Amino acid sequence: IYNKQKWIIIGSAHKTMMMMTMSFNTTTTASNASCSLASSQKTSVRGGRANNKLRAQKHAIARQNGRRASSLVVCDGTGKFVVGGNWKCNGTIDSIDKLCASLNSGKITADVEVICAPPMVYIDRVQSKLKAPYQIAAQNCWVSKGGAFTGEVSAEMLKDANIPWVILGHSERRSLCGETNEFVGLKTKYALDTGVKVVACIGESLAQREAGDTLNVWFAQ
Repeated sequence: IYNKQKWIIIGSAHKTMMMMTMSFNTTTTASNASCSLASSQKTSVRGGRANNKLRAQKHAIARQNGRRASSLVVCDGTGKFVVGGNWKCNGTIDSIDKLCASLNSGKITADVEVICAPPMVYIDRVQSKLKAPYQIAAQNCWVSKGGAFTGEVSAEMLKDANIPWVILGHSERRSLCGETNEFVGLKTKYALDTGVKVVACIGESLAQREAGDTLNVWFAQ
């Protein structure tokens, strides 16, 4: 997805919704049932400081989705293509070393950001092997500070380990782990507040797509 778009986030005390504006410059379509949105800059517009056009967009989108708009955040992209590689639950030390060597042998142009998300157990190894400008992402993090949450990793831990990005809201986390839109929204806010950049994922299932419900699912997420 071309990162020059403006992404509109409507937030309230309990729910957060992300959606795309309807005018695009260049886009690519996800080949599977999930879609990742990334933006590294954000500008917050609230109350009387919002201009008329942004305020009209906010309330129009809120009315369409049956909810009251209380704030508006417009994210302006960097103007770069963002390429994200989610390695999921795959790899061995040997295969990851070979992949890192292969990536390092290639060339990345200045108008592209590349983010790699290896399994958590291999992140430190990948960090030590991948060269700039490759960036590292975790595949998930917890919704609050650390504590008695077995198997989880906090955003504070990611920041402490110099991991700048995290993937949140992936379709597999939603479908297999039961993460709701509200929970993903809370995780996203907490990570951003902690200083970790987020690749926020939205997407429909195959059944939802075949039923023609894609846009409704996207708007809700």
